[in-house]
Amino acid sequence: MRRLLSVVLLSAAYAAACTSASPKRDLGDMDIDVLWEETPPPLSAEIAPNVEPDTPRADKAAVTRKAKPATAAAEGPALHTSTYYLTWQGKRIGEARERFHRSASGVRIIRNEAIRVMRGGVPVESETEIVIFADKDLHATRVELRARAGAVVRTGHALRADDGRWIIALEGEAVREAPASTVPLELVPYLVGRQGTADFHGRVLLAGYGFAVTDMKLAHEGRRGTAVLRTKWGDIETSLQLGKNGTLMRANTGSTGSVRVGAARLKERFAPPELPGQSTISVRGSGNILVVENAMRQPPPAIGGQSVSLRKNGWRIQFDGKPQTVDKRIASLTREVDTLLQDAHDAPGAGAGDALKLGRGDCTAHATLFVDLAAEQGIEAKLVTGFRLNGKKLFRHRWVAVHQGDSWIQVDPTFGEAPVVPGNHLALAVHGDSTAQIALVDEAVFRGLDKAQARWIHGAVASR
Repeated sequence: MRRLLSVVLLSAAYAAACTSASPKRDLGDMDIDVLWEETPPPLSAEIAPNVEPDTPRADKAAVTRKAKPATAAAEGPALHTSTYYLTWQGKRIGEARERFHRSASGVRIIRNEAIRVMRGGVPVESETEIVIFADKDLHATRVELRARAGAVVRTGHALRADDGRWIIALEGEAVREAPASTVPLELVPYLVGRQGTADFHGRVLLAGYGFAVTDMKLAHEGRRGTAVLRTKWGDIETSLQLGKNGTLMRANTGSTGSVRVGAARLKERFAPPELPGQSTISVRGSGNILVVENAMRQPPPAIGGQSVSLRKNGWRIQFDGKPQTVDKRIASLTREVDTLLQDAHDAPGAGAGDALKLGRGDCTAHATLFVDLAAEQGIEAKLVTGFRLNGKKLFRHRWVAVHQGDSWIQVDPTFGEAPVVPGNHLALAVHGDSTAQIALVDEAVFRGLDKAQARWIHGAVASR
């Protein structure tokens, strides 16, 4: 599934430096005992604007540039550094380091993460760096991102336009905008501490989630708090545990988490966990109707091939007894994508372009490549995220829904299935193929299913 580096970012960043409620104060009054007065270096030529004079202003600000992430060595001593273990279902998967710098012209926050997991027995390493530039009042002006997941490297940035809007450019994707009121996620705890409040409610920019923009509410009282991200696929809630001075000690979303540790402990070795094996649902019994119990999340969407009815603590899913009829062009394209890409786990979440260059990719790569190729042929298609049945277990998976006639047909490019085999796919969300949507879906859609159980029962099956 999509790169894990973006998933863990939320847990640690929500309140990496939250402080207890206190009167409004200046940055110099924060619990920081080392001053940095060196003026930040100017932007390099690679990330400076390079546009023609007659280009409209909005387009000028939106020009895609490759960024060179800032490094600590180039910026002088950090005013404050926090270090964390990152976890997945209680097991360590990596570490994070967040540094706060200050100069006469403003501040910058640098967050680095490194994650190591196993996917199908293959070791996969991910790294991400987020750099936020802000003025002395913590008003952000620029955010830079560099992320590597296995063999795939992507860069991007968000810049303020003259009217305050954010212009977002992520490598390989269309340029887009965000409202001026949007705040970079990593800045929120510093703003809360500076303003002396216990709450925050507003729009946030999630650089680690492909520069996704969503609504966030942060509230804490004493040593415990809660941060909630609102998405159309469900809320992403993080519980917080704070220390005596208000700094973050522990954060947990239910699956991902972070634990504050001393910098020396980051050198401790650990065994990377097998990720797919930690996120399955066992299925028992036999029959033709799937019952999912203890599902504490919103029900699956209505989509061709499956219908869902609610139960007291879960769902009853009925699949069409007869396979859907698929247009020859769609069936041919499904097989083509399966042939073009070798199944591989070393480039998690690779987009269509990256996957074609590599000649391999996971289920996300297959699905996004199908959507891109379908668009070239005038075929409307969307991504589907959910579970695929393999033996007696449901595994996280991603495939495609294609608009055909007056309905949506499901196909699975990873396995060359057009249509999908009835009963083998449980769709939880239908969505777009941008990095931002995929990242949010991956974090939101599987929440509330950690204690879910599934079983087959016999019943009447609808036929087409």
